[in-house]
Amino acid sequence: MSNTIKILSLVLFAFFISCEQPPSIRPPFSNVSVPSLNLTFDASKGDTLILGNGTEIRVPANAFVDAMGNPVSGEVELSFTQMNDVSSLITSGIPMKFGPDEDPSIMESAAMFEIGANQNGQPLELANDMSIETVIATDEESDAFDFYSFDPETGNWSNEGTVTPTPNPAIAELTSSIDSSDSILSEMDLSNCFAFNYFEDLDIVVDSEKSKLKDKRFNYYTWDTAPSLQTMTRLISEKLKGYGAFLMDTHSYQEVKYKGKSYSANMVLWEPASPIPDWVKKMNLTYFTEVKPRRNGNYNMMFARYNDSWDQIKLLYMEAKVKMPLSELYSKPATQRTDEYEALVLRMKTEQQVLSSQNKVLRIFNIRKMGIYNYDIIKQEERLLVKAEVELSNDFPTDLFVILKGQNTVIRYSEDELSRFAIYPGMEYLCFKVIENNQIAMQPMRTLTDDEYNDLKKDNTFKIKLEPTDYTVKSVDDVAHFLNKESEEVMLSMRW
Repeated sequence: MSNTIKILSLVLFAFFISCEQPPSIRPPFSNVSVPSLNLTFDASKGDTLILGNGTEIRVPANAFVDAMGNPVSGEVELSFTQMNDVSSLITSGIPMKFGPDEDPSIMESAAMFEIGANQNGQPLELANDMSIETVIATDEESDAFDFYSFDPETGNWSNEGTVTPTPNPAIAELTSSIDSSDSILSEMDLSNCFAFNYFEDLDIVVDSEKSKLKDKRFNYYTWDTAPSLQTMTRLISEKLKGYGAFLMDTHSYQEVKYKGKSYSANMVLWEPASPIPDWVKKMNLTYFTEVKPRRNGNYNMMFARYNDSWDQIKLLYMEAKVKMPLSELYSKPATQRTDEYEALVLRMKTEQQVLSSQNKVLRIFNIRKMGIYNYDIIKQEERLLVKAEVELSNDFPTDLFVILKGQNTVIRYSEDELSRFAIYPGMEYLCFKVIENNQIAMQPMRTLTDDEYNDLKKDNTFKIKLEPTDYTVKSVDDVAHFLNKESEEVMLSMRW
């Protein structure tokens, strides 16, 4: 049975969530949550939620039951929230620790997501024999990440298995399509092309009444109104210019080959191997002499240039290939060719935008329950547990956050947990708290030296001094800006 696939743009919808969070989930910012995507569909048909980064959530038909276990029909709303970066991990308030409370390990995430379903505001669950296929796209290509589910009541994570990441096929498909479009655009681009003046090759004939001339390219003319050579050259030039090409106001008496057929050199469009030289465009004291074939299928064009006194001559050469016969060029009106070119440019730009939003790899797992899931590594490297002392004027009883540079993880400490503060040798870290009105108090990002680490082994006390900042969080983007800005400040200070 086929599902109707609705491609949703990344418009942020309200996240369906109960009014009361489980005690294990503590969003640090007031009235700020991670935006989600919602999909409304017919429960009897199922549907697929498609994100712009390659993530897909594939819901089968007749998948849901209500709180009493009864099958659900009619409209169902699916909500999906993906947390791929540190800013969204912080904002979610979902804990990222694993193991016993007295000595938990850090979880480094490749992708965390929350999925829920409801009908008329009432939460739904999957039927016993049903599952949802989750295809999660990320840029983390390592196969060391296991799949975990979260129990919001206990605050514990459970290992659900291992998933091997596979390349996102959309990247190869889009790249191939863009390359193909680029090749076609190159063929359609006539900005570096030219034609010889072909007025001598126009099939000018006298009609049966012997009263009109017909050139088969422009119009009928009476003997009295037939264009002069100068006028004909102007008309040809304007016609070519409409297609984006340049008229070289000279002509050839030779024939050339194109795809096995012979053509007058005047009746084909030419494309030089390099940009058309200015001396060709001006043709000042320069005259075309001949076209000679090359072994690579191109042609050498020879020109003679005289000096101002006309007593010295210099031979100049330009390599070019036959782009197409003029009959092929003129088979479509210039406006149609322009429209087709611009439509292809727009399509390629759109594909490039979609490609830029795609994540590198996909991880696929069938879930049998609504809830929170995460692809994680449990970090096991060397660490030192010390007592942290936080100094902050007008201290607020909020948790301390520690961000390790270059790692997709969030370390969070309540007041009771500061006696088991984890120190990693050589770590580059940022410490902050959220104080009143979502303002951030922080200690600038710094690197813990080997000497400081060794001293902590003796002293066992780690001092953190926080200062209120101008950063105030109103959205996830504000958190990302804060983290990026502080990282940039460190890089600038190191650079200078």
